[in-house]
Amino acid sequence: MSRLFSRGLNSVWPTLFLLYTADVIAPIEEYGHFVHAYADDLRVYNHMDPTQSAQLLVQMAERIARIEAWMASNRLHLTPSKTKLIWLGSRRRLLQCTTNAIVVSGASIQL
Repeated sequence: MSRLFSRGLNSVWPTLFLLYTADVIAPIEEYGHFVHAYADDLRVYNHMDPTQSAQLLVQMAERIARIEAWMASNRLHLTPSKTKLIWLGSRRRLLQCTTNAIVVSGASIQL
């Protein structure tokens, strides 16, 4: 009986995960960002022109604060030391991007 029960739960877990994370994913996507959610990992990304990199950093800091608030309301904790930001692009484009850090939970996240 327990074997049958566990098989049934395995097919339900993806749906439960989607229902649980929908509260945090939908608001982020409303702002035009893209989200990939994994078991214990959330990746938020976007694309932009290098001249808009400072603006994108401000937006990302706001989204991270929103994620942190959602996590706190669900008794979870955001670990700033595991929070990373990365610019991807050609060498010429990367030189045009800002190198300012953002602050997450009082910790400075460098690029």
